[in-house]
Amino acid sequence: MKKEKIAKVLAHRGIGSRRGGEALVKAAKVTVNGQIMDNVAELVDPEATITVDGQPLPPKPTTRLWAFYKPAGCLTTRHDPEGRPTVYDYLPSSLQQIHYIGRLDYATEGLLLLTNNPALKKTWEDPKTALIRRYRVRLWGHLSDADQRTLSRPMVIQGMRYQAFGVDIEKKTAEHTWVSVTLTEGKNREIRRVFDHLGYPVTRLIRTAYGPYHLADLPLKKGEVMALMLAKADTHSQ
Repeated sequence: MKKEKIAKVLAHRGIGSRRGGEALVKAAKVTVNGQIMDNVAELVDPEATITVDGQPLPPKPTTRLWAFYKPAGCLTTRHDPEGRPTVYDYLPSSLQQIHYIGRLDYATEGLLLLTNNPALKKTWEDPKTALIRRYRVRLWGHLSDADQRTLSRPMVIQGMRYQAFGVDIEKKTAEHTWVSVTLTEGKNREIRRVFDHLGYPVTRLIRTAYGPYHLADLPLKKGEVMALMLAKADTHSQ
């Protein structure tokens, strides 16, 4: 098994944050295979015999997954220095330590997956894993056929490379176009930046699916969270 920093191992086993784990090491409260750990940068085997204050680490938790309907007007982060609401303000106290998979920006709503397994989070966010993300997007203006063809090819905007979008037009109104967008990566504000570049400001953005999980299949209202069944095929990062 790949070795990891001791603070990371402690955090993954539920012993506070990584910074808290480093403080425990510096206070000489952590032992690895019977030896006091005094170097926060040292790599250790996660399966080693580790104690904190003389007590063995709790068992590695079973991987769990939750779905949360993120409303617009809150941040996907634990703390905001400006005091704005975050997704954790909506979660019960028992879920304050879980990790979100794939950030949604402040104005975006929709499906946000949550897990207690940091390795699963890392794998599912990795573009190499190629998990599909789907969005419903309301654009200001009417998307032209030429721009739809442009979206079907990779693009470089202000030095940033974006993959091709899968785009299907759902409906048009007098002022807007609703489109369905499919991606397999999640760069920061990717959809908004690409459509802004083409001259179609995004006026509403909803993530409807992440991997095999679809908002339409879940009895969720905005701000609600529910536990999901984790398929065996989805547990390879445990």
